[in-house]
Amino acid sequence: MTDFPTAITGYIPKNLCGQGGYGAVWRVCDGNSSICALKVVFKNPGSPAVWQREFSSLQTYQKTVPAHPNLLRIFHLEDREEFFYYTMECADPLNKNGDYLSDTLENRIRKQGPLTGAQLEKILRGLIDGLNCLHQADLIHRDIKPENILFVDGIPKLGDVGLVCSQKQAMEPTGTRWFVPPEFLSGETATPPSELDFYALGKTLYCAFSGREPDQFPLISASLLRDPLNRKFNRLIKQLCHPNPRFRLKSVQNFM
Repeated sequence: MTDFPTAITGYIPKNLCGQGGYGAVWRVCDGNSSICALKVVFKNPGSPAVWQREFSSLQTYQKTVPAHPNLLRIFHLEDREEFFYYTMECADPLNKNGDYLSDTLENRIRKQGPLTGAQLEKILRGLIDGLNCLHQADLIHRDIKPENILFVDGIPKLGDVGLVCSQKQAMEPTGTRWFVPPEFLSGETATPPSELDFYALGKTLYCAFSGREPDQFPLISASLLRDPLNRKFNRLIKQLCHPNPRFRLKSVQNFM
């Protein structure tokens, strides 16, 4: 298990939620006995662009984005010599008993299988509101996918804001492959920045609706299409992720 940095005081680590090559996330208790998530990002000298980009994204997010119920709140960001860390809202526990498992859309899919149209409709409305707020601040998320949709007090939120940037800076291909428009990855045509998030949202909905991996789009089980609301979502997903960018939905107003 990764050790919680002793240089960070005022927080009691409860659970290690996840770790990667550049850092780790803990579920912690702060001085007010409140639960939050704390992420540590180490300043790898061999890859300075990675941690510098995330730190810059967090600064931009904190300064620019107004409080919104469907956007993850960042409480504190602090820079240290060898790492930086930040605290944020923590996802609800998905397991009622036993080890902590974060309530994310990805974990819901793994635990219960495909979500119903009724379940998705409520989640989608919240995500659209949050995404609209982000875009109105002239920012894009760039990493929308099931694992980055968190539920806090049951409310869906766009999480993991480490790739957030202004729409004018969104020219570098980034994000997770199957959630990025193919023409953007290949460089064949320029994709309007906000449409990157719409496409990723569509693939995220596909995973939740079908229970399949994003690279299997647009495969769907026939049994899922018996319900009228499910058919509506299937049409929506196909429009969001149409292989030809000219035929994709291009605004939040067209979603519902």
